[in-house]
Order: sequence, then C-alpha cells, then structure tokens
Amino acid sequence: MQPLPFKQGLSWFLAALVVIRRYPLTYLGMVMFYVLISVLLSSVPLVGGILAGIWMPFGTLLLVYATKQALEGRLPTYDLFFSLFRKPKLRSSLMTLGLVYAAGLQFAIRIFFYFGKDAFKVLEAEETAQIPDFQMPWDAFSVSMVIYLIVVTLTLFSPLLQADAGQKLGKSIFSSFLGIVLQWRACLCAGACYLGLGMLILVFFYTSLTLLGLGSFFGYLAPIYVAVITGVGYAMIWPMYSDIYGAKSGITHAE
Repeated sequence: MQPLPFKQGLSWFLAALVVIRRYPLTYLGMVMFYVLISVLLSSVPLVGGILAGIWMPFGTLLLVYATKQALEGRLPTYDLFFSLFRKPKLRSSLMTLGLVYAAGLQFAIRIFFYFGKDAFKVLEAEETAQIPDFQMPWDAFSVSMVIYLIVVTLTLFSPLLQADAGQKLGKSIFSSFLGIVLQWRACLCAGACYLGLGMLILVFFYTSLTLLGLGSFFGYLAPIYVAVITGVGYAMIWPMYSDIYGAKSGITHAE
C-alpha cells in the first residue's frame, strides 16, 4: 500500500461535493432516509442502541453505493442496497459488524458519563440552566472521543471491504484500521476539510439569521444541516476506499 499525499484528502472532499451538486435531492433524500431509520431504531426502549448499530453497515453501503453511481454520472438508486439482503452470509456478517460498532459506541458513552459523573451531578439539581458553576467534563469527553475514533477507524471501511472485496469480518475490521493508519496524512486532510465545512456552514447560517433578527428559526434549519454534513461525510467513503484499497468487482457484480 503506497502512501498517498496529504492533498489526496482534498480530492476526496471535492468528490463528495460533486455528488451533492449532481444529485442533491436524490442523494440527500437517501441520507435523510438513513438518518430517520437510525433515529427511529435508537428510540426503541432498551435495545435501541443495538438496533441502530446493526443498521449502520447497511446504511453505510446504501450511501456508498449511491456515491459510486453519482460519480459515474448515474442517478443513485436503492437497487444495490436491497441486493445485500439476498446474500445471507454477507447480511449476517454486516449485522455482526453492527453489533461491534454498537458495543464500541456504548462503551465510549459509558466512559464519558463515568469519568464525568462528578460534573453531571450538577444536572440533578432543579433549574439546571440557571446554575453558573456547571463545567463540561472535557477530560471525560476527550477520552470518550479517542475511543469513538478508534471504533470509527475499525468499522469505517469494513462494510465495503466485505461487500466489495469479499473479506471476512475480522480481516475487514483490521484492514479498515490499517488503511486509515497508513494513510493518516490524506485522511487527516479529508477530516480537516470536512470539519471546516461543518463549522463554516454552522457559523454562516447562525450569523446570517442573527443579523436578520431570525435567530429563533435556527433550529428549523437543523435537519438540512444534518443532511448536508452527513451526506458529505458518507460521500467521501467511496473515493477514499477506491484510492486506499482499490475498488474490486463485488459492487459491480451486485448491480
């Protein structure tokens, strides 16, 4: 695996913007479908986190397939996504990956609340919003974010490595982690571009609405913001995968 230059991350980011520009309604509609299913599954009592985790690999492949089609100049469809359910072994492996992701995410959340429990005791008081001495437990947040980033590196490319390259679950998790670590420069550039765009859009809308005296409407734009930012993030996965691992024939055969 040859090291990719730092600027390669910018090309991944720009490719994601191309997807949004070519098929804004179709692609962002798929993104909202993915987000909506995630929210609905997360809201199920007791097992919501597990169900949302299981859905993650399938939703990822839905948006990755859509990205591939958009970059090829074709209208994104759900055909490749539904083809996953006709492959029992792949379906089971993806569900197992979802459980791994859910376990890692829950672990990160529990670490956050465990190490930040002293700070959150303040929240048990009445009229919390008026308590001036509450401070965000940044140390707990930092630890949980490191754990979450490790989970992301382990699972980001695993669905594609299974569906496209035909790798087994364990190998796909290791390959996902190794690919990101070895190509950390380009991945860092892509991440910086992504975070920069997120902050830029957030500041732009908040400042514009505030200057117009419409600050109270900021919350109504949240779904659009989530759709665009989530869409850009997932649209970077296919070009990243293609450059880091080299696209195989799995997805083509699924078509």
